[in-house]
Amino acid sequence: MQLRDKNILIISPEDWGDCWLSKHHYAQILADRGNRVFFLGPCLWREKPTPSDGVTLLSEPKSPRGLRFLPRLVRDAAHRKIRQELEKEAGTSFDLVWSFDPSRFMSVNRLTSGLSIFFLADKTEQLPWKLAAASADLCLGCSTEILQLLKSVNPNTMFVNHGYLKRETFPYDFETPAPRAVYAGNLAFSILDHERILRLVREYPSVHFHFFGDTGTGNLGRGEECELVKKLREYPNAHIKGSVSPHVLASVYESADVLLLFYDPFTEYVVENSHKMMEYLGSGTPILTTRIREYDKISNLLEVHDDPDPYCQALGKILQNNDQSLARQRIEFAEQNTYHAHLKRIETALTETLHSRVQK
Repeated sequence: MQLRDKNILIISPEDWGDCWLSKHHYAQILADRGNRVFFLGPCLWREKPTPSDGVTLLSEPKSPRGLRFLPRLVRDAAHRKIRQELEKEAGTSFDLVWSFDPSRFMSVNRLTSGLSIFFLADKTEQLPWKLAAASADLCLGCSTEILQLLKSVNPNTMFVNHGYLKRETFPYDFETPAPRAVYAGNLAFSILDHERILRLVREYPSVHFHFFGDTGTGNLGRGEECELVKKLREYPNAHIKGSVSPHVLASVYESADVLLLFYDPFTEYVVENSHKMMEYLGSGTPILTTRIREYDKISNLLEVHDDPDPYCQALGKILQNNDQSLARQRIEFAEQNTYHAHLKRIETALTETLHSRVQK
């Protein structure tokens, strides 16, 4: 199944906005291929954002409360009504429904007469993702463990890592002297290790820390500036930059001296993968991170420490000795995982799925 000239519905747990995750990138790339892409987030925006060319934002459809607890036949019927509402607003039926949402729609195959995909990015035991996975024609998982979980409910499952898109870059002006450490992402994310990053900021007063992304008020947040940002504002060497476009972020990453990831490794939440890691790797810039399991196999290209003491000490070592020989290897790894390469594999899997459906 060639993903060109199709009507595609993407269901996302995050709204459209300035901060982009995999679902936003896939939406734009699919639109650039000539598809009509419809994007359905939870519609939490105060003002409807302006999407990119080729992407149309849909309104949240009405659905019964407690949909996940209803019998399957009732649930399927409710999803068919939801489909009618979405198709009416879109003005067309959907050739493909691609859901990244583990909790809102559990019968994704009932939202289209075509094919359906379910993509699971995180292990979320509290959410009814198994229902969505079992209903989809094809499941995608972005870590080895997630892959096994998906296969337990749907054998038509394949591994697809987070993607990378190479962009034209320029020297970014941080408006501060070097050295410059950068974090980009959702600053309101609950599993960020606040004390770890605040300790870095305190222990390295001559390093300027630049934080890009949703402060809690954008499309990944809930409308209020988060506690981490409030704490960071107390330090003169911490700079809150807010959200910028993916094109600008690529230049930020290349111009930084080190890129940071600081998930709390001592919570029950296990970080299997991270969307921003592939973008970080594509810049070639050194990366200081807590453990992210899917990257254990390339830990030699990263500086990985769960314990706070060696983590903090590692920042000084990186800034003193930037091993450029590893930069090319980081870039090469990212270039093996482009969105376009992933879409080619997904197209092949969809073609095989269609063939199997015809044979039944």
